[in-house]
Amino acid sequence: MVELEEAKEEIQEPAVPVEEPVIKEEDEEAKDVEAEENEHTWTEEERAALEEAETLKKKGNEAYLAKNHSVAREFYTSAINTAPEKATEKSVYLANRAAVDLALEDYKSVVEDCTESLKINPKYIKALQRRAAAFEKLEEEEKALEDFQKVCELDAENKQARAQVQRLEPIVEQKREKLKEETIAKFKELGNMVLGKFGLSTDNFQTVKDPETGSYSVNFVQNS
Repeated sequence: MVELEEAKEEIQEPAVPVEEPVIKEEDEEAKDVEAEENEHTWTEEERAALEEAETLKKKGNEAYLAKNHSVAREFYTSAINTAPEKATEKSVYLANRAAVDLALEDYKSVVEDCTESLKINPKYIKALQRRAAAFEKLEEEEKALEDFQKVCELDAENKQARAQVQRLEPIVEQKREKLKEETIAKFKELGNMVLGKFGLSTDNFQTVKDPETGSYSVNFVQNS
């Protein structure tokens, strides 16, 4: 029986300016990274499969760096399918394929692969960053913010994630307020249909926002 280390290579993330909405994947270099020790005891067959998967991943990295994204994606997919079921290295293969899909602007696939990667390794920062970038492109800024906040929890010194949180917070708050206003407008429209039968309207009801909690209270106002 042979114990293997989870490890090896993954695509590196460059720094992101505050105004940039996504994580750039240009001119990156593949780099060896240390992973947590894999305590699973491997059979010779599993060991060979994992070594083959690592080779496929390296080829994927080379294709990615050459900006041959379709080929890179095929290699990462082969690595995912080749690796043993319990191989935690799959989290890296999935996140790398997500990097390709981010470049190809297939944002739903990015979310799917990063989510699967995070099931294997919930603390995988690159998967969180890539999923956040995809969420924002899908106009799901609140989910993007949650992922960047999680990155900050895992790595308090991550300046890139902090910058994204600061940028996204007012955007998310603005969307929440807009949604509240639209919801209230719809309720008013429905309310006027019902209250009109009784000689009333929603003008008889005043909504007041609590500045501390952001919640609304409704007060009845008698027309003079």
